[in-house]
Amino acid sequence: MVYVSENVPDAIPDADLLESGDDNNFTIGALKFLNLFDIKTKARERTVSSDSMSLAEKLRLGWQRNALQALYFGPNNLLDPEASWGAVTNKLIVAPVVSTLVYENIPLEVTDWARRVGRWNFTRIVPCHFDAPIKAGPKEWTAAFGFLPSSRPEQGRKKNGNTYYPDEDMVLLRGVEDFLQGSGVIFTDELRPKYGRINVRAEERRSAKR
Repeated sequence: MVYVSENVPDAIPDADLLESGDDNNFTIGALKFLNLFDIKTKARERTVSSDSMSLAEKLRLGWQRNALQALYFGPNNLLDPEASWGAVTNKLIVAPVVSTLVYENIPLEVTDWARRVGRWNFTRIVPCHFDAPIKAGPKEWTAAFGFLPSSRPEQGRKKNGNTYYPDEDMVLLRGVEDFLQGSGVIFTDELRPKYGRINVRAEERRSAKR
């Protein structure tokens, strides 16, 4: 899980953030050329541009775009990502790319594991990516796995009447998941070959004996 905040990491050079924050960068240009996510219409309707932004605003935009691409591969509106940004910031979440391509394919095992960890007594979580350490305990940990068994609205639960992740931002990731499942690279529980099935409890018992 990760905690994404407004804090721009010092490890990312300003030059890289400014390039990402430029509306004329390669990625935005490619999206416009292909008109993915109907970006041409969004560009016409946009009332501001990176050319009119201050240095701080452009750095912030670059950080938003970098982070959202890492989380979703391709969010719905990379040109103006404020809505997508607000949906994932300042809270613990499981990164969408991890939940979609990994955890949702083994929901029973992940749910069991998350519940067991959620019974521990802890007050701090140290994610491998984004902000760390995070002051949080079992309640926040458990809430972050609220997308299980699936974040797809037709399959999973809804959180406060809404899907766990914004559906419009999950289009590309779910397309990648469908392709990988269809080509046999990843499996759902229903399609998993018997020889590839992992007995979590048995593995734990064997590890304990070593």
